[in-house]
Amino acid sequence: MKYFESFSQDSLNQMISNVQSSLYLSLPFVHDEIAETIRELSRKNDTGSGQVDIHLLVDFDAQTIRQGYGSFEAVRKLLPLNIELKNLSDNRVSFIIADDIGYFLFIESRSLIPADKATINAVRIDPVSMTRLKLHFFPSIDEKEMQNELSNAIIEESKQLEHAEDIIQQDRSQAKEISEKDYQAVKTDLKKNPPIHPDYKRKVNIYATRFQYVEVRFKGKSFQQCWLTLPDNLLPYKDNGLRQKLQTKLKLFEGLKKTQAYKEYLKIRDEEKRMLEKYIVPLNCRPNQKILKKEDKESFKEEIEAINSKLEEVGKNLYGEMLSEIKNTEKELNSTLYNFWKNNPTEDMRNMGEENMELMARDKADRAVKSIEFPEPQSRWIKNLKIEVHYSDITYEDLGNAELLKELKEKELIDQADETNLADFSKGIKYEERQVK
Repeated sequence: MKYFESFSQDSLNQMISNVQSSLYLSLPFVHDEIAETIRELSRKNDTGSGQVDIHLLVDFDAQTIRQGYGSFEAVRKLLPLNIELKNLSDNRVSFIIADDIGYFLFIESRSLIPADKATINAVRIDPVSMTRLKLHFFPSIDEKEMQNELSNAIIEESKQLEHAEDIIQQDRSQAKEISEKDYQAVKTDLKKNPPIHPDYKRKVNIYATRFQYVEVRFKGKSFQQCWLTLPDNLLPYKDNGLRQKLQTKLKLFEGLKKTQAYKEYLKIRDEEKRMLEKYIVPLNCRPNQKILKKEDKESFKEEIEAINSKLEEVGKNLYGEMLSEIKNTEKELNSTLYNFWKNNPTEDMRNMGEENMELMARDKADRAVKSIEFPEPQSRWIKNLKIEVHYSDITYEDLGNAELLKELKEKELIDQADETNLADFSKGIKYEERQVK
């Protein structure tokens, strides 16, 4: 293998899966793919197809996970395995030693670099250094065994140094001068999208773990104010009084308010209101945005799910009542139109003679009602009857907004120390923006 390597997540996984006798792996944290590969490797010990010695070292800290180095679930799956899994706080010395091949790994957060991008991120470890790494980072290793390994490593390293010309003849990197074109391209890019200073980005991440924006929508509630619009050509008369009278007859679901199903629905709406008052903090400076404390998020989600479950049940009861209301409205409209045409016959009706006027009035009323598209309750309301929630994180710009910070302080989402800290942060942002320009 080459002295300098480009490891993507897939190629690192492949190296792990090819291990025959021993694996020493030190990473900030592990992602699901690596955890699954290690699980598969450990099964060799259970099946008797070979004995593999597995040693894994991570920085087991919530912030490491937040920074994009792995997932809690990945480590949870590894804990029951018969492997050495240790925690070393704040360790960023990453390496893999697979059997007798080792590489220092320059691991990036997935928040910055995609898993499938193969950057130049690995340097071959010499035999002596591999032994020293094992001894330092994995104290459980038997020292006597390592003494023998170290002796062999020194001999192996000496042999390699005898062929110094091979090192000189290796391929060189493709490093090149920074051209004027490259310089201007980067400068333009930074002006369009200025970088966030790492210290400021960390600060944003800290507050993003404390609270976030939440948007709550109660869907399917529009049935409470549902009007049917009559086609303009339904009546040949332009009497506004008559037309207004007819429209009042077309407001749907007025009778629904007297039903038990609707009363149960209103109880759920009251429950939703109390739940929002309990968890959600409205913002005067941003009427369309509300704040949720992250520590309350799981409880909030559980209560939303409970309310949605109740809405699903009450929706089934509302469906039958809605259908009944629509049928009653059709009958009432038919009767209103029939009486209207009976008492206000058209010229065609008069030409057909008095004996046919009632029949024509009935036919015109039936046809008119059929021409109106009445809503279908299940597709329009019932299947959408639920609370929908959208979350978004506090941003870099938010924490530099003096008006927002003042309101967060007033509503006790941050304290005086936070406000002072963020005031300095805001000054720093403005300075950074001036520097980019």
